Formats: sequence, C-alpha cells, structure tokens
Amino acid sequence: MKELIYTTVDGNMKVEHYKDFIHFSHFFKGQSCEAVVRENMLVYVFSGEVVIKAGGHTSLLHPGDTYLLRRNHKATKLVRTAPDGTPMEALFIYLPQRMMRRFAQESAIRLDGMRRWTARLPYVMLPPNALFAQIFQSLRGYFEAEAFPSEKLVDVKMLELVLTLLEVRPDLKPLLFDFAEPWKIDLGHFMEQNFTSDLALADFAHFAGRSLASFKKEFSQIYGQPPMRWIINRRLDEAKQRIEQGYMPKDVYLAVGFKNLSHFSKVFKQRFGVAPSEVRSA
Repeated sequence: MKELIYTTVDGNMKVEHYKDFIHFSHFFKGQSCEAVVRENMLVYVFSGEVVIKAGGHTSLLHPGDTYLLRRNHKATKLVRTAPDGTPMEALFIYLPQRMMRRFAQESAIRLDGMRRWTARLPYVMLPPNALFAQIFQSLRGYFEAEAFPSEKLVDVKMLELVLTLLEVRPDLKPLLFDFAEPWKIDLGHFMEQNFTSDLALADFAHFAGRSLASFKKEFSQIYGQPPMRWIINRRLDEAKQRIEQGYMPKDVYLAVGFKNLSHFSKVFKQRFGVAPSEVRSA
C-alpha cells in the first residue's frame, strides 16, 4: 500500500518511511545528525558505513551488521558512503513500547519475574545471522517495490523480528520488554553536560525524565530564566572562553551548538558588545 509510505528527500539523502517506525535510508554523501532515541532501535546496514555514538561509546557498523540501541539515549549518527561511492543504505527500525506491550500479551510472552536489564552499555551488537538478514531484506524489498502489504501483515513481520531476536538472544527479553519510565536525573548536571546538543526543548525534557511543562517550571526555578535563553547564553559564554584561548570563531560556533556563523556572530555581539573576531586571545 503505497499510501503508507512517505519520503523525505534532499540533495544528500532519501529516507523512505513506513509510518513512524520503519525507515529505509539512502545517503549519497556523508552526513551527521544527533537525536534522542526514545524507543529501542534496530539498525541493519546494507552498504556503506554507520558510526553511532551513544553513552560515551562509539560503534562502527559495516554491511551485514545489526545494532540494537536502548531507548532513552542521546545518539549521534554519522553515515558514510562506501569507498567506491555506493550510497549508504540502512534500515532503522523502532520498537515502540505500545507495540511491544501488545506483542507480549498476544503472544503470551511471560514477563512476570523478569529481571531488569542491568548491562551498562547503551547498545547491543548482534552477531551476523541469516534469519535477521532474510527479515531485513524482505522489508527492504517492500520499499524498493513501493508496495507495502497490509498493516496486519507488517505487524506479523515485526512480531517475527521480535521473536527472532528472542530466539537468537533470549537474554534480550528484559531490554525489549522494559516498560519502566526513565529515572529523573539531576537537571543542573544534565544541562551542563548537554547544552551544546542539537536538541529540541521537548527532547531535553524527555531525556531529563520530565514532561515539557515540568522541565520548564523546574528550570526557571533553578536558573531564573527560560531554558532556551539560558542555553543560548551558556553557548555564548563557552564560545567566548574558547576564542580567548586562541580558537577561531569559524571553528567554535558549531562546536558550541550554533548552526549558522552569521547568526552566531550577531547574538555574540548583542551579548558582549564586540564581534567574535574582535575578541583577543588571553
């Protein structure tokens, strides 16, 4: 059913989406992006390379690799084409909690007495497996044919994937079926560690274990100003410090979280009264 697929295209990439949880990505040039992954996510690489940084760990994925990233982690994804110029192609499949709850109920997957997942790594690298390859290739075929089957049949395919995961790695059950809410973490420490991140306020709130309304209220109580104003000022303070240490403005603005050099220069001058290029090294 072609109407279930929508496509995002620009000069460097094409991403085909089945609803909001299966994404077939084609990247024709290297590209990096950062996001909070709110649901467990599977990555399978067909060509090129994918580098994923999460929780202080870096993983390099090659064709045939399967990677499972735990939910509620901030991740930076860098995609690279093959040396011969072949586009990077990969499937990114999310396992929404609502779907996993339903699978557990309908398939009589016993969760009582299940231990919590305690491994500290935010990800699991899965060994090459012919069953995985067949499932991922069949999903890729739907996108290439622009002919996804009925939602019910896709549901069966997703259940097949989950049951295959449990067949290959039975120990993953506590990870796949962990429905506990994220712990509330120290807001001040979290913001100091992440103010340069390219995240929306809703993502900052979610990753800190709060609703957006609670995040804004608690933030204002701690800092006496709205979160976005604090983030911009904190980035500018960090930029000024780096420039005073001898770094060039063109090498600083991206590192502290700004996307545009001219915008960075404008708000920098508004805050400090001088352009970034006029700041002297200490």
